[in-house]
Amino acid sequence: MYKKRTFISLLLTILTSWSIQAQDLSPDLNQMVEWLSGEFTSSEQAQKDDTYKNATLINVQIWPNATNGAWIYSEETWVSEPESPINQRIFFISEITDSEFSIDVYNLPNKENYIGAWNNPNAFSELAVFDLKFKDGCTLFLFYDGFQYSGETSKGSCPDNSEGSAYSTSNLILVPGEIQLWDRGYNAEKKLVWGAKNGPYIYKKL
Repeated sequence: MYKKRTFISLLLTILTSWSIQAQDLSPDLNQMVEWLSGEFTSSEQAQKDDTYKNATLINVQIWPNATNGAWIYSEETWVSEPESPINQRIFFISEITDSEFSIDVYNLPNKENYIGAWNNPNAFSELAVFDLKFKDGCTLFLFYDGFQYSGETSKGSCPDNSEGSAYSTSNLILVPGEIQLWDRGYNAEKKLVWGAKNGPYIYKKL
C-alpha cells in the first residue's frame, strides 16, 4: 500500500508540474492550481472523529493547453467503496481580480467511464468543453488573502436533487498541503439532509 501511494503521489507531482508549466497563468492562479492538485486523505480526521468517514480526494489538471484558466478533474471517494466515487467533477478555475477567483463546476457525461481517470489525464483528450454540463449557480467564489484561498457558493443558488435535497452549498479553504471542503444538501425547508453537520472534511495531502 505504501509503495502504491508513493507511486501515485509521484505520478501526480509529475503531471501537475507538466500541466502548470504548459500554461501562462498568473502567479496566484498558478499557486492555487498547485495547492489544489494531488492526492489527499481525510484519514487523520476520521481517526479523531467517527462522524467523518475516511475518504480520498484526487485532483489533477487536464487540458493543459487552455490559456484562459485551469481545468481540474476531481474525484472524491470513500476508502471503503473505492469503485464508487462520491463525486466526479470538473472544475474550471479563473481569475476575477488580483485576489479574487472563481471555480465553475461541471458534470461529466458517462462519468462511470472516467473513474480513476486522474491516473491518465489523456483520457480526457476526446472530451470537449461543450460535452460537459455546467452547474449553473454552483460556482465557488474565492478570495486569496496572501495565506489561504477561501470562499463558497452563493446560498440557495445551486440546485441539487440528490438524496431529497433541493439545493446544495460548498465551502472551500485551501492552504499548502490541505483542502477543507464542506459540501451540504438542504431541502426546500432549508433543513440539512446530507453532508457533515459540524464542519468541513479536512483533506491532508499525501
